[in-house]
Amino acid sequence: MEIFINKLLDLRIFRAFKVRTTPRWIILLLDMLIVLACYIATVIADMYSLHTVLPSQTILLNASIVLVVYFLITYLSKSYTCVIRLSVIEDLYRIFMVIVISTLVLFGINVARLALLGSPLMKFWDILIIGALSFSMMMIERLCIKYLYMRMTSATEGRKRVLVLGTSFSSVFLANALKGEIGGKYLPVGLLSIKAGQDNSEINGFKVYRFDPTKMSEVFEQDNIDALIFDSKSTNLMSSGFADFFIKNDIPLLAMNKVAEFEQTGDKESNNGISTYIKEVQIEDLLGRDPIVLNNPLVSEHIKGSCVLITGACGSIGSEIVRQVANYGASKIVLFDQAETPMHDISL
Repeated sequence: MEIFINKLLDLRIFRAFKVRTTPRWIILLLDMLIVLACYIATVIADMYSLHTVLPSQTILLNASIVLVVYFLITYLSKSYTCVIRLSVIEDLYRIFMVIVISTLVLFGINVARLALLGSPLMKFWDILIIGALSFSMMMIERLCIKYLYMRMTSATEGRKRVLVLGTSFSSVFLANALKGEIGGKYLPVGLLSIKAGQDNSEINGFKVYRFDPTKMSEVFEQDNIDALIFDSKSTNLMSSGFADFFIKNDIPLLAMNKVAEFEQTGDKESNNGISTYIKEVQIEDLLGRDPIVLNNPLVSEHIKGSCVLITGACGSIGSEIVRQVANYGASKIVLFDQAETPMHDISL
């Protein structure tokens, strides 16, 4: 069975989906084929059980009416969209509503035809059978699509293990998008929370790590985590000094482009994978402004031989200023910061 599934996934039609998630029209087409197959099944059943053979023209007309009704209800309800993202329960509810409404509409057409022409479109029992069979087969279809998609996205070789900052809806959405991306670069292994009381818990299958500066480096090393990813909503937090810990401990920071977040959550689908919108963060990215280009000869003239006081000397920006001032030949550099241990480290 395993060999058969792997060969199936290697077929061209499945490999095409490694570039893009299953198009919506394919789900809609499969749903309509299921409805058509269920109608044909009722015709065959009537032929063998009741020994009634309908004219081909009547079969085509009835099939067209059934397909049109189911197509319109399915299209208007959008039950063929978001098959991968929605849970089985949500899919179950959406399909159930499509079947119920379509069955009621066909019942109404049947009653109207019986009242006007004296003969129904089809047997009422057949309408119920079509609905029941369609419901079962559509659920099986969606379960198969979810399973195949999970198999295609389960490969983790060569992907960087990352934490996603935050436990909000946008953070969980980002983690799910990265995990489900076919051929992606990053594999989320958890969410990093700055709130107390969320350690050792899970959100949507992702382990929640509570930020603890005394243990964070050890966690990254023990769990083989390569980087921290954050979205645009966390930029202010990172710029306020939260990023200092990760920069000092040589933990790479990755940022999600704000435009990409809109493209991924909007109605318009993008051909690019979400990984292409993630970039490595530099110190300059956290300034909140364009970097200032210094006139080095002029700065050197002012600093050389002077006593320089540097406040916030242990931060990511302050420590860089210390290095720059030392290169300019200051006679004495006085460092001022409230962090004792980083102060000791910088003195070494």
